[in-house]
Amino acid sequence: MKIRLLLGILLSILTINFVSAQSKVFREVAGEISSDFRPIIQDNILIGYLSFTKLETVSKDSFSYRISIMDENLNDIGVVNFRENPLVLSGVSFEQDVIVMLYRKETDKSKTDTKSKKITQKELDNIQDSAFVQFINLEGKIIKTESSKITVERKWVYSKYGNYMNINVPTMQITNLPQMGFLVLTLEKDRQNFIAYNPKGERVWTKQPPKGFDSYGIVAGSKYFYVLGYKGPLSKKGTKGNYEVHTYNSNDGKNLDKYELKDKEGSFFNVLNFQIDKSSGNAVLSGTIHKGSDRMMSPGRELKKYYKGAFVINFSGSSKSETKPVFSYWSQGQNPEISEDGKLIKANKYISIQQSMSDFEGNRYFAGVLIRKKFKPGLIVAAIPLAVIAPYIVPFLNYVQLSSDQVTILKLNQKGVLENVANIDARKFVYSKFTASTITGSAYMLFNVYNPTSKTSYLVISDADNCYLYNLKEGKVTRKIPRKNGDSRLTVLPGKEGSIMISEINTKEKYSKLSIEPVQ
Repeated sequence: MKIRLLLGILLSILTINFVSAQSKVFREVAGEISSDFRPIIQDNILIGYLSFTKLETVSKDSFSYRISIMDENLNDIGVVNFRENPLVLSGVSFEQDVIVMLYRKETDKSKTDTKSKKITQKELDNIQDSAFVQFINLEGKIIKTESSKITVERKWVYSKYGNYMNINVPTMQITNLPQMGFLVLTLEKDRQNFIAYNPKGERVWTKQPPKGFDSYGIVAGSKYFYVLGYKGPLSKKGTKGNYEVHTYNSNDGKNLDKYELKDKEGSFFNVLNFQIDKSSGNAVLSGTIHKGSDRMMSPGRELKKYYKGAFVINFSGSSKSETKPVFSYWSQGQNPEISEDGKLIKANKYISIQQSMSDFEGNRYFAGVLIRKKFKPGLIVAAIPLAVIAPYIVPFLNYVQLSSDQVTILKLNQKGVLENVANIDARKFVYSKFTASTITGSAYMLFNVYNPTSKTSYLVISDADNCYLYNLKEGKVTRKIPRKNGDSRLTVLPGKEGSIMISEINTKEKYSKLSIEPVQ
């Protein structure tokens, strides 16, 4: 996750004051310095934090940078200062006491000024970019760097609202390979590469990832890593699925097998979560099944039959035969608590599923919001004369108002049955527009936290007023945190295992405070 530690335009870190072992205050003033605050991840677990700060400009093609490394309790470990061409941080990873930073680097900034309004398209095309990999040990020493060329498309866009530069940057990702090193993925139209490194920064192997996908996601286990490829909306029903999972051997990068996510009806699948399961150590894919060949909707389509069901795919090995899918459909009588058109029967509200998680017993949960639909009588009356004057407008009017005031939690068993285990009251939110984002988006932030000591999973729910911690094992809200505290605004974010991070921003006193607190 990326946290911009800026209190308005061009606010930056000036000094850092200690509050306690698990809390820090960042005093900020106006200036040209900017910082990215990132988690350090190893084996899909947060083990520390990193602040990447751009300091003063040395010359047209060189900047001073500072990397501040902290442990999972926000205690300082070390600081790295260096100079380099303009850098944009893309990712951070950790393995065997080595931190790897992945950047996009502009290598010939001295030839052109991309902020100038007089720069030509030809000059933009001359800018060279690269994926810049930086290896740092815990003593704060840069032990190796490496660059590989990438293509960034920069084009001027001219419109009546003004001219601006459109920058199309290739996707770059990094993850650690347990007990081996790191995996860097760079994606372009002409060049797509997996590059595996050992902790010394030496290349171990280079491979081509599967082609033909619009985006990729990587999950690494102890022996294998899995690549999730997304193909985009389907053009025809009953053809190929819109997702594929490819399994690779971490030692040599060999593609072992693939699994195509599809059903007999040519449904559109939406992946909500792809991670290593806490109970089994295997990769698990989960999400929702949608009506038709895509997830798009229109006012005429409404909420009815938007979802068809939910799914979980367990990858227990390297071959397709070791893959265990569980599909749960509303229309096949598997879910007596959910109607065929996706309505939770007792609550009489439609389900909008937006998160998936697991507990330490291997159960799978889906969380989202319950949406109530209410017709607008005034608009219906107003549409009557429009039907005569401008009939082509009538089908595009929003005749309904959607609102939500509850977060729902559904539990999926091994037989594919979803049970409604909780409906949690939250602040009421009215959706002003009836669009696709009404369903796929939410007024509530949802994420899960694991406590490995008590083997307990939590769902963290944030609305505009409060944050709630729901204990899946106990089946109840165990903590409520107000979002406003005097002049400060609080946001609850994921922390280290068993903890949450509370971000406090005080605009009056001009400071940001980060605190690590255990979940209870």
